[in-house]
Amino acid sequence: MKRLFLLLYTSVLYSNTVTIYNNNLAYVKENREFSLKKGEQVIEYNSTAKSLYPDSTVLSFDKKSIKLLSQNFRYSPITLNKLLDANIGSSVEFFKGKDRNSSQGILVSANPTIVESDKHYFIVEPKDIIFTKFPENIDS
Repeated sequence: MKRLFLLLYTSVLYSNTVTIYNNNLAYVKENREFSLKKGEQVIEYNSTAKSLYPDSTVLSFDKKSIKLLSQNFRYSPITLNKLLDANIGSSVEFFKGKDRNSSQGILVSANPTIVESDKHYFIVEPKDIIFTKFPENIDS
């Protein structure tokens, strides 16, 4: 019950109306403000519910001079495989051997996970890799 209350409470804070239905469904009407410049532009909004039905999202504008050219919904959570694929060719830190010593190397393959270090190739478990930076080319 606490979960439903918290969900309802946060929805009410950021919306105009909330209607709750059976089967864990709710209708939330929410107003958002964006600063728009003249000409075409892309607006990205990252804080949406993971259970959002993409077809239920409707955008409308107060001004008739604004025209929506396209609308896309992309739910793409970060996974280990995505991190590995996005870091191929990048420097990573990894643990090797029984002593679990930390080393630096270049990730050369994601499946199997292979790291090149000191002119040697190591097959490592994905859990033994430490990503030193978050890749820019990953969808999240």
